[in-house]
Amino acid sequence: MRKTKNLLVIGLACCTLLSFVSLSACKGAKYNSFESFYKETCADNKGWAKLSADGKTLSMDTRPYDGYYIEQGWPDLDVYEDEVLNAIEILHQDYKIPSYVYEQLLTTTAADGKQKYEDKNMVIFWTYSKTNGLEISYGLK
Repeated sequence: MRKTKNLLVIGLACCTLLSFVSLSACKGAKYNSFESFYKETCADNKGWAKLSADGKTLSMDTRPYDGYYIEQGWPDLDVYEDEVLNAIEILHQDYKIPSYVYEQLLTTTAADGKQKYEDKNMVIFWTYSKTNGLEISYGLK
């Protein structure tokens, strides 16, 4: 009886550990969801970040007004490149997205068209143009 009880406890501990490891692989180390990331990192984002109602899609845009100010002949007030790239770096580190993906983001040109990265937990799409800037969307599976 004692041996069975010990095996049951060991089995339960292993199942708990595997569940935790599986959940950790899907969610970020610091942020347990896009919602918590958005609230902490993008709280005062002036329109450059959007979170879907279900919390499974996070979008960011270095030019959320798509060059509107340039077209009006005003200074380019809608550029949030530093804020967006900082948020992207934090998200990528937290969700353990390979560093080459960030490097691809930085070197994407308009001629490259829509780009994609996918793993078992997430899909990322992004485009870049001079007028619209970098537009990136993260989706949890």
